[in-house]
This record gives sequence, structure tokens and C-alpha cells, in this order.
Amino acid sequence: MRIFKRSLAVVLAVATVLTLSACHPKDEVAVTVTDKKSGTSTTLTTAQYIYAYTNAVLEANSNIDEHKKDADKEIKDYTKHKVTETDEDGKETKVAYEKWVDGRAEELMRNYAAAMIKQKALKFKIDDATQQSIDSYSQMYWQYYYQPVFEKNGVGFETYKKMFTSSYYENEYFLSIYDKDGTDEVPEKTVNKTFYD
Repeated sequence: MRIFKRSLAVVLAVATVLTLSACHPKDEVAVTVTDKKSGTSTTLTTAQYIYAYTNAVLEANSNIDEHKKDADKEIKDYTKHKVTETDEDGKETKVAYEKWVDGRAEELMRNYAAAMIKQKALKFKIDDATQQSIDSYSQMYWQYYYQPVFEKNGVGFETYKKMFTSSYYENEYFLSIYDKDGTDEVPEKTVNKTFYD
């Protein structure tokens, strides 16, 4: 009976993901996020959420592989294991798989929304060299690593590239605050002391 219940749970989970990816029109808006201060908004699509969830699953599985006691033992069901989080003091905490994946997917979506809102509000532009980098790296990672995983979950290259591009906006925003001439510039001495001392 337990095997039947577990098998049914796996089948239902796969059916849910397939349903999400098959029944939703391209670029269907799942939610619109608006920054209260600036009034700037961005939309998040169903495909972007599936991307975030799939990415969170990949991260969780990788984390479990890194922390398993028997390196040679193959894990058949990652959902039965816990994800290891390490705080800044090196203390490890075990988190239930589904809770960690849900939290990480939400964090990825929040980061994406924040990056897009800041990009619009601060009018960040990507220069030609950076755009070439984005085009090249996103295509390479897609082709050699992620295409099979994301496509089988209903995420196409354009959604992958949007999410990939947001990391560049996150970096630009970070630099606009802490880099030279940023709003809260961190002096080079402080950076060097922090990293090298």
C-alpha cells in the first residue's frame, strides 16, 4: 500500500507539472508585481514560475548529492531527503525537501521581479558587449546543460534567457549601489580588507 501511495504521489506531481506546462498559453501572466515606492511593475509568467521551481529542484538535488554520507550510493527519491543549509557561522540545518524547494522557487521569483523592477525604474541598459555575452552564455548553458530538463517541464529557451538575463540586471543594481560612484559606495580598501585579510 505504501508503494502504491508513493507511486501515486509521484504520478500526481508529474501530472501537475505537465498540466501547468501544457494547459497554459505562451507568456500567460501569472502575477503582476508592483513596487510601492516607485510604482514600477513587472509581470511574472507561468513559464517563469515553472523555471524557478525546476531550478529549485535541481539545486536541492545537487545539495543532497553533495551532503550524502555514502558518495557511491545512488539516490532514487530525493524528496525523502533533507536539504542542508549552512549559515554564515558554518552551522548546518536540515530542511524538508518540499519546504526548501518551495522557498527557493519563491526566492528566485522575488529576485527576478526585483531585478526587473529596478531595471525599469533606474533605466539600466545592457551594452552591446554585455548583450553578446548574455546571448553566448545563455545559448551555451541551454544547449549543453539545461535544455532537456527545462523543455520536458514546459520551459523554452526564451523564458530561460529572460531569467538568465535578470542576473545581469541584479549585478548592475548591486554595482549602482556599492561600486565606485554608487549611492552607497564601498571603498576599495574595505573590499580588499574584507576579502584578503
